[in-house]
Amino acid sequence: MHAGRSDGPGPGKAAIRWSVSLSPYGGAPSIGSDGTIYAGSRRALQAIAPGGSTLWTFATLDDVQTAALAADGTIYVADPGGALYALHPDGSTAWSFPANAGFGSPAVAPDGTIYIGSFGANLYALHPDGSEAWAFATQGAIDGSVAIGPDGTIYVGSSDRIVYAVRPDGSLRNTLLTAGDIQSSPAVAPDGTVYVASRDGNVYALSPDGQQKWAFGRTGMFGQFSSDSSPALGPDGTVYIGGEGNLLYALHPDGSLSWTFATTPGPPTPVVGTPVVGGDGTVYVASDDRTLYAIRPDGSMLWELPLAAAALNPPAIGADGTLYMSDTGGNLLAIGP
Repeated sequence: MHAGRSDGPGPGKAAIRWSVSLSPYGGAPSIGSDGTIYAGSRRALQAIAPGGSTLWTFATLDDVQTAALAADGTIYVADPGGALYALHPDGSTAWSFPANAGFGSPAVAPDGTIYIGSFGANLYALHPDGSEAWAFATQGAIDGSVAIGPDGTIYVGSSDRIVYAVRPDGSLRNTLLTAGDIQSSPAVAPDGTVYVASRDGNVYALSPDGQQKWAFGRTGMFGQFSSDSSPALGPDGTVYIGGEGNLLYALHPDGSLSWTFATTPGPPTPVVGTPVVGGDGTVYVASDDRTLYAIRPDGSMLWELPLAAAALNPPAIGADGTLYMSDTGGNLLAIGP
């Protein structure tokens, strides 16, 4: 499932333990079972040891968003300008699957199936050996990552304004039409509820059968959500998402507003980063004001950390509570006590 949540708690204090210089861009880091951090950057994926040393670099033709990690240690990385690659833990290539007009970010199901959307309006399912299981055609480009439900249903949004629910065999289960492009990634709750943000300014909650449960945003009294921020779910089911005008929103599972958190006062600055939620409910999110915030479940600030550059992609929390994040200046930061 894609829920923007970590099993363990994140750092309780704001301190940069180390930083590694990457090429500018700053994709979302992923953390392996052995603590290795895989960080996407400008035309490369880098593997970083927990202490901050670079283990290897895999060159790509285009900027890397994020890597997906399989239980057997295989690393899947999409080169938007080239192919989907399966890498061994040492950085060598196991296989590649050619791109169809570019790829988004991959996701791996518990059975090892790899799902990835393409800018060429296809959702692909690949076997672990790299062979194609099936391709499902949408009506627009798929930019965000897919989310996998508890029953194996694959959820993905597209520039055609539609949220697709596709069965593991590649057949269509249901769709929901919104009024705007969908460029962020859905999040799926343990009960199967799907949360997704659309460029029409709303966050939608969908039941597993595709029915709209509620919509929150522009249709009500609140402002537009950032189209690049994906929903993240707290341990109690609270939905967190960044918005325009310096705000992070916290929504109850029924769609009512719990609270908003305002970042640095001043000119409106969108909270475009996707939040990540620690196991204790603390929410970590970066804003365009070049600050990382740690926010308690009640909406009060735990700490804030100034950054040298903006951070547009979600952080990741390691097993020891260290938070890893990349910024647009080309730095991978390890944050912890």
